[in-house]
Amino acid sequence: SIYLFTDEDSRVLISENDVEFSMGDTVKNSETYVPAGNGDYVMFTQEVGVAGLRLSCAVLSEDVYAGMQRMQYLLGGIALGALLLVVLLGIYLHRNIVRPLQTLALATCQIEKGNIDYQIQADPHLAKEFLDLIGLFNGMTKEIKNLKIQNYEEMLERKNAELKYLQMQLRPHFYLNAITTISSLSMRGENEKIQEFIQALSDYLRYLLSDNRTQATVEGEVRHAV
Repeated sequence: SIYLFTDEDSRVLISENDVEFSMGDTVKNSETYVPAGNGDYVMFTQEVGVAGLRLSCAVLSEDVYAGMQRMQYLLGGIALGALLLVVLLGIYLHRNIVRPLQTLALATCQIEKGNIDYQIQADPHLAKEFLDLIGLFNGMTKEIKNLKIQNYEEMLERKNAELKYLQMQLRPHFYLNAITTISSLSMRGENEKIQEFIQALSDYLRYLLSDNRTQATVEGEVRHAV
């Protein structure tokens, strides 16, 4: 760098290096000055405030541009680092937030479709909040399944109670009709029919007394009806 004083018209008054800058040369701020055979300089000028004097600094262009080139490399490195940081942040957010939310949404759709046995297999590396949320979801599905089974069992018990109530209402009439039929057959002396009727009545009562079963075969129902 070379320091020199110029007047208000940018003419050189005093130069640190007279070989490069001569008296009367005109140099202006931010302009390039090319002395004879010694490269080019970029001028930086600041007013001194005394009699219109200006203090100027001449810096070789290659030094100025070298600094700017280093700055470009620095800015490029910062931009590349920021881009890499954004990519890593996106991967982290997708793995730890977006993917767990998608898993929960899929599980909710499965429950809506009636698949109450669906359970989420949680990744142990997830955040504690998501692990707790997945645990609550799995517990909710188990509770729904238990409530559904309990409701189904209560419905079966209710149906069985209604059936038994209807049977209790029908059986007295059936027994009275059976006794009346036996009495009528005995008055006519039809002993063989009485025996057949009593045997059929015995088989029927035996079948009714076994109604504690929750399932019955078609064969048994047909034989009972016949």
